[in-house]
Amino acid sequence: MLSEIILERVSLRDVALICPMIISLGWAIPNLFAFRKKDVSNRIMGIFMLNMFVFFLATNSLYFSSYKVFLLFDPFFMFALTAIFPILFLYLKAIIASEQKLVRKDIYHFVPSLLFFLSSLILYNLVLSSTQKHFYVFHCLLQGSKPSAEIQAIVLVNLLNKLVFFLQALIYLFVFGRLIKNHRSRLKDYYSNLESLSIKWTYLFFGAYLLSVIVGIPVVFGGHRSFQEQEIPVSIGFLILSSVLYLIVWVDASQKMTPGFKHMPESAISSAHIYFDVNKLKENLLLFFQNEKPYLNADLKVEDVQYALNTNRTYISQLINKEFNTNFCMFVNRYRIREAKQLLTRKENTHLTNEYIGKMAGFGTYHSFIQAFRYFENTTPANYRKGKVQKLDLQQS
Repeated sequence: MLSEIILERVSLRDVALICPMIISLGWAIPNLFAFRKKDVSNRIMGIFMLNMFVFFLATNSLYFSSYKVFLLFDPFFMFALTAIFPILFLYLKAIIASEQKLVRKDIYHFVPSLLFFLSSLILYNLVLSSTQKHFYVFHCLLQGSKPSAEIQAIVLVNLLNKLVFFLQALIYLFVFGRLIKNHRSRLKDYYSNLESLSIKWTYLFFGAYLLSVIVGIPVVFGGHRSFQEQEIPVSIGFLILSSVLYLIVWVDASQKMTPGFKHMPESAISSAHIYFDVNKLKENLLLFFQNEKPYLNADLKVEDVQYALNTNRTYISQLINKEFNTNFCMFVNRYRIREAKQLLTRKENTHLTNEYIGKMAGFGTYHSFIQAFRYFENTTPANYRKGKVQKLDLQQS
């Protein structure tokens, strides 16, 4: 009986509007009070989810006939709307750039949010009368009536707030893409085997961002009147936004990425013994790879080479980038492919599988072995081996 009453009173739109509030608040609390206090990304994610809770609370207040709540939270809504992408930017930067503290220039990202918050706060509390605020909410927002001259300012602020949100969506799309691209590039300058790293989260994060922009812009520009007139589209939009929030939560909780490059501080090597001569460093690097074959270690990192050559990992990366026109990962894989080609053509290795030979050559997985082989030799290990065997048979016959 009770369930029937609840189902009669609670519509699909009610559930759709409440869902993102529950998800955002439910994830904000544990992140804001995370035990790992040194992990700035946790706290930033908590702030982001709290920001989203305020956003949805203010958005839903009019639908649930909470006029006073809307007037109280509308300035916070304007702040929250234009703070969504800047907070996500700080979160992403804290992870992939390993920046564990905020810097002064980060504040500039929130200048539009602060301006909208202050201007709307002043208009609501010092300029508009109770009658004007009532007309603005119930006639302009909910009925689409033409605003009077007295409330034109708050209407303009509201419109500018949405336009800035739209511009931010486009600008941060480019910013996020560049951050992720640079992150993956730095990983290739540090690791020789990317298969062991969890970097698929970057695609999920970027996909969630795109989906939130595609759905969020129509919801924001649709206005509060659309909540009353377009129940199904609004419900679907908010359910998708709930899914996006959940996806961001899942990515944040499950990803096990490398948080920057703190594994080996540069000061670990005495500067008095660092090679500054490019030619000498290049010579030592080539001799090290030729004689010691460090590439046979699937977990080889640039810091291992740094220690072996008693130098600085930045110098190693720069040398490989400039002198060999590649990154550390591809530099190492070139040696691994040379080793693999020798192993594939030896008679004593005919009983060994291609996958096993890939591991012998230093590759962490068979997939990475095939990819690298195709890149350098434009064929697969199996086809290369078969071709070499056939050529050898022809020579012997």
